[in-house]
Amino acid sequence: MASNQRWHKVIKGADKFYEISGKAVAVLVLFFTVMLAIEVISRYAFNHPTVWAHEMTAYLFGSYFMLGGAYGLLHKSHVAVDIAYKRTPLKFRTTILDSLAFVFIILICITLVWHGGQIAWDSLLMGERSSSIVFAIPIYPLRIIIPVSGVLVAVQALIKLVRNFHILTAGRDIE
Repeated sequence: MASNQRWHKVIKGADKFYEISGKAVAVLVLFFTVMLAIEVISRYAFNHPTVWAHEMTAYLFGSYFMLGGAYGLLHKSHVAVDIAYKRTPLKFRTTILDSLAFVFIILICITLVWHGGQIAWDSLLMGERSSSIVFAIPIYPLRIIIPVSGVLVAVQALIKLVRNFHILTAGRDIE
């Protein structure tokens, strides 16, 4: 029983980590808004568009999308076929449907970590920068986010699988 309590603490700690990191990543939306507001004001009010706002927004949005995956999985906000999912019995849902989803998520995460890791490593070694002539920002930190997000989503998917198994066996969620 003490082992179960340790696992429950680990899972609750992971939940807290994903909750805090997800909210921290959400702050990136504020940066998007500010950058785009600067771009719009500069372009239309002063007829002097920026050379960096569009590119930076695209990179930050990619980071936001990748790092928000685990947070989305924690809150069950990813796309699901609710018509089929909600109407199936709990046991079928947690054993078959969620287990199949876990397999697909892990396969995607392996791809993100494996290939994304290779891309990030190559980018880091060559000190890759954006193709913008005026504002060539470093790209390698953004490339590193790809395998990191793959690991974060894989861990969250594993936690979800453990949580489902617990619900199935104990009849309730981990407290």
